[in-house]
Amino acid sequence: MTTSSEQNMTPEQHAMPKHVQREAYKRIPMTCDTVRGILDEAQTTLMNDLDIDPADVATVDAAMSHAFQRIRDEVTQTFRTEQMKLLNHVP
Repeated sequence: MTTSSEQNMTPEQHAMPKHVQREAYKRIPMTCDTVRGILDEAQTTLMNDLDIDPADVATVDAAMSHAFQRIRDEVTQTFRTEQMKLLNHVP
């Protein structure tokens, strides 16, 4: 069975030993979930503060999803890969 953590890993991360993958997720658990949660809160605040019509929620959600994907791909996953590389050399 594949966990959501494993589904979010890059091919390079999948190539790391399982004990390294587990340790990386223990040290900085579910970073992508945290980022998504922050963006969801920002979306709610933005919609409330600017009194955005609920009919426009799909547009705002699409913008937040795009931001999440960029953060995930350009920051979070790059950081996680470097972390795994370092952990791979720690006994």
